[in-house]
Amino acid sequence: MERGHYEIAAGNIEKSKMLLKTRDGFANNGLIPEQVWDTEDIPEKGLFLGKFTGSAMPLTWAHAEYIKLCSSIKNKRIFDMSLQTEGRYLKKKTPSPYTIWRFNWPCDTISSQKKLRIEVKAAAIIRWSADNWQTQNDMETKDTGLGIYVADIDFKKGNSTEIKFTFFWKEANRWEEKVFEVKVKN
Repeated sequence: MERGHYEIAAGNIEKSKMLLKTRDGFANNGLIPEQVWDTEDIPEKGLFLGKFTGSAMPLTWAHAEYIKLCSSIKNKRIFDMSLQTEGRYLKKKTPSPYTIWRFNWPCDTISSQKKLRIEVKAAAIIRWSADNWQTQNDMETKDTGLGIYVADIDFKKGNSTEIKFTFFWKEANRWEEKVFEVKVKN
């Protein structure tokens, strides 16, 4: 259902209608499953491509999301979009002040107008430089309480062309054996 709402937000009402119709095809005796099997059949486990997985049914959450999507399609706008979210991101087009870097999603470049937010899954000290190691800075990551540790690098804007950084893993008591680079563009 989330994908259908995404399509509405992107202005693709017809695509959202198609996704709703597809979801209708997954119903079992009128009940909407929470999960649908999306790979090869495993008959011995009762898992078949495009069929419900045996997850909870009826699941009021799935039915509520279905009704919200129907309403969103009818009104051509997301049913439960908060006014604050709509105002900030759709009307004012407020950009994020961060560019995110993760091991599984490293960014290559960053605008000189943004901060570099580094997200890792363990406590670390990030050693970084914006002047090819002529100077270096150490910054501890902060625990978000969600199993993610973050550090925001607000490098000196202006003449930096790249940010280089590495990690000291606190629990393992060792340095990462690699230096990472993110190019800065003006």
